[in-house]
Amino acid sequence: MRARVVVAGTVLGAAAGAAALLLASTFFSRFRIDFTEATRVHGVYPAEYVAGETFSWIGREAAIDLPGLDRRLTWSCTVPVRGAREDVAALPTVSAMVDGVTRATLPTTNEYQPLTFAIPPRSQSGAVLILASSNTFQPGPADRRALGVRIQSWTCRPERSGLIVPPQTALMAAASADALFGAAFGLIGCPLSAIALGVGLLAAGQGAVIVQGMGAFAPYVGRIPVLAFCLCLGLVLTRWLLERRRDKRLPDAGRFVLVYTAGVLFLKLLALLHPSQPMGDALFHAHRLERVRAGNFFFTQPLASGVEFPYAIGLYLFAAPWSMLTHDHVMLLRIVVSTCEAAAGALLYLMVVRIWANPLVGAAAVVLISLVPMSFAVNQYGLLANGFGQSLALATVAGAAVWPLRRGDAAQWLGLTLVSTLALLSHVSTFAILLTTLLGAAALFWLIGGQDLKQSSKMILTASLMAAALSVTFYYGHFGNVYLKALQARAEHRAVVPASQPPARPVTVPSFPARAAGALRVTAAAIGWPILALAAIGAWRLWREAGRDRLVLVIESWGLAYAAFTLLGIASPVDAANQRYAAEFVGRVAYASSPAAALLAARGGVWAWRQNLLARAAVVALGFAALMLGVTAWLGWLRS
Repeated sequence: MRARVVVAGTVLGAAAGAAALLLASTFFSRFRIDFTEATRVHGVYPAEYVAGETFSWIGREAAIDLPGLDRRLTWSCTVPVRGAREDVAALPTVSAMVDGVTRATLPTTNEYQPLTFAIPPRSQSGAVLILASSNTFQPGPADRRALGVRIQSWTCRPERSGLIVPPQTALMAAASADALFGAAFGLIGCPLSAIALGVGLLAAGQGAVIVQGMGAFAPYVGRIPVLAFCLCLGLVLTRWLLERRRDKRLPDAGRFVLVYTAGVLFLKLLALLHPSQPMGDALFHAHRLERVRAGNFFFTQPLASGVEFPYAIGLYLFAAPWSMLTHDHVMLLRIVVSTCEAAAGALLYLMVVRIWANPLVGAAAVVLISLVPMSFAVNQYGLLANGFGQSLALATVAGAAVWPLRRGDAAQWLGLTLVSTLALLSHVSTFAILLTTLLGAAALFWLIGGQDLKQSSKMILTASLMAAALSVTFYYGHFGNVYLKALQARAEHRAVVPASQPPARPVTVPSFPARAAGALRVTAAAIGWPILALAAIGAWRLWREAGRDRLVLVIESWGLAYAAFTLLGIASPVDAANQRYAAEFVGRVAYASSPAAALLAARGGVWAWRQNLLARAAVVALGFAALMLGVTAWLGWLRS
């Protein structure tokens, strides 16, 4: 019987993957190539940003290969071009060629003008598009590039509606990836109805990603089945190991968490590895990883004020062994951070099941933590060290909540110490917020947790202090001169501008109520207002129930850390020029406390669902709003 379900799931997955990509290619047939991003286009120089304008120069020619482009109908393409010459007599003429035949020419000016041309129909699929400049110039002795014209994007769309068949390689990749998931869902014991729903949702998300930009035409599609196979293999092995360890079948909620985590991770990695995905700071982290691999473990990051601060290296230490598998370190770091984030999110289910014995709340918490908008922003802008540190911080707090940490549990104490040490070495904000959270948990365990938690309190306290001591001894303590220079710079600044001297211009500092309101807005944007609304219900329920178990105390310690650092940010007035940095600080604090919000929201949502029809409708509305915020943030990763 199970073999039939696996076969049926495989067939359903293949059909859903192919059909979804066909529909996505038809309804989103327009594709836009943004030359400021990482695309496989020949003859285009790296993007530049000058005087508020982002553009790329082409050389004598720029060529785009579109293998598998559906040529059963006519495509219309538009490229804004600019000659950008001081001598107007030297302005070039730009030509567009399709398959070696010139389709349009345009004399350029010093303003952007649209060059429009058609890709005519023919019996064979695929096209090679070439943009040629009649002349080039060299900017100067230090820059020997041959520059033709400036371009910003390249957009093509079919001239009439109709079924658009994507490239065969993309179609096969989409079908095989979804087929693998269908088989994996069957192997872990999902019913056929759940498999059909799961592969349908995955196929829709996969199709929406592939059709963005040059995704369907790039070698990127060849990675999709490999990625799906690795995740499906991990899914099946994880289920097998868990059931073997427990010596019984996973509950339905547990299988849902495994399936959901693998599916969301797949869709996130599809978007992060897409050729249209902006690099952001991911390239910066890749360079840091290469320096760590070369043996340079101590480096700093300069601030706008001219001072420097130590840059944590936990992510690079963790990723270094895996870097032997690939030369694409940007891809590696994105996979590592996203996988750790997914695994850490699944720990919420473990925490809830072990302490509250409520699988439904645990599954809901896993879903909600994956929809936190700030987590998408961290990945979008390549703030990978922060994302990795957040995942390890969650794993550390989960260990403090789940492990008994009784006298004699040396292995648990050592594990908590090692994980928290790596977390403290991963990001400076993680060092401060996690350490505060752990110390708060130790205090709450001791003060109101009862006699049973006093020993756990001692072990959490000693593990936290040991982790802090290790991270300072082996890393942060190495930068004594950096700290001294920062203090000297601050003293020199005060000496140059005495406190008694009035500023040259009036400095506008928002009032305390305005700063508090701003912090609340940043928190709502970081965590998501629907999750916060559900979390308020959950907090009210915990207050009514007067719970004092380990998970409640851990949630309270997260709340104490959020309150302490947010109040610190509000109480430190900054002028309008530095409001962005203050908002970023509050956003990172809210991001660090998002697991508590997800747990409370899950608790509140499940409770409200079991009340009456009106409460159930409110839960559905808030849940849908949270989903839309998450999906919108995810789609925002791509440029189309």
